[in-house]
Amino acid sequence: MIISRKFQLVLARKLHFSTVLPWRSCYDNGIHESMKEDGVQQPLIVRPHPSMPGEYEIIDGSMRYWAFEPDDLVLVDVRHGVRDSEVFKISDISFRRKQRITYDRAEFLARWVRVESKERGKRGAQARVAQEASRTEGEVSQYLAICRMFSELESLIGSTAKTFNALKNQGINKLYELSRLTGTPVFLKVAVQLAENPSMPLRELRHVVTRESETSFEKGLQRLVEEDPFEKNDSQKTDLAEMWEWAQEMLNVTENTRKSLERFETRMKQAQPEMFLEDEVLKELQKLRRRFRRLLKDVAKLPDLVAT
Repeated sequence: MIISRKFQLVLARKLHFSTVLPWRSCYDNGIHESMKEDGVQQPLIVRPHPSMPGEYEIIDGSMRYWAFEPDDLVLVDVRHGVRDSEVFKISDISFRRKQRITYDRAEFLARWVRVESKERGKRGAQARVAQEASRTEGEVSQYLAICRMFSELESLIGSTAKTFNALKNQGINKLYELSRLTGTPVFLKVAVQLAENPSMPLRELRHVVTRESETSFEKGLQRLVEEDPFEKNDSQKTDLAEMWEWAQEMLNVTENTRKSLERFETRMKQAQPEMFLEDEVLKELQKLRRRFRRLLKDVAKLPDLVAT
């Protein structure tokens, strides 16, 4: 469908917030005062409302809507033939131009991917959104993980809780690191730690996440072996013992890999790049490759072991 546009005056009460874009309830008094003094510098971008004939849905400029009274005549830029996914594309132009917290960006991109999946299929939806939003697919993946993390956090403590609001203002790197714990027993514990200490360095947070995830995994397996909630025969107990040994090996590999990365980073900072990169980087990468191969082999054994 071809998109057409037309400028016209519309009563403010006929304007409504988007049915697909994330809801933003904050009010910017500075915008209100500026509009009183200088008038509307940029018209709101709208499209005909999909379910209310004669009404309009705001695509861009919803923050300016709060400055109008219901009977005010508002100059709007009406876009006809705009699909839901194109609403995000239009809104993203101004969205990227303004400072947005990580939480807002994550929710915006997550909704965009869902709409894109619905319109054109799940296959490749994330890549298409990344291209339209001028981001890498990896970056979009990080934001989606953060959005899922906040969804779980909201189910645990509510969206108005102090911890929830404190985390919304953290940067993408810290929130993505925290998202690694989504769905684990220690997730809320570490989330509270970060909320109460918002200036925690990323490096320290990574240590906390690694330590807590390993501890949680280790305790869970230990209970599985020791509690014996079912009557197991000797063969099953032997399998669980083997599973415990493999899990311990996996944890050791993970810890060794983490230490290697720390040493690698330290040496990179201290050494001269031209003397270091050709030889030492290759050695470190070879070590990591061997360790992760061992880890993958151990992981591959677990499904067969659990099935027994």
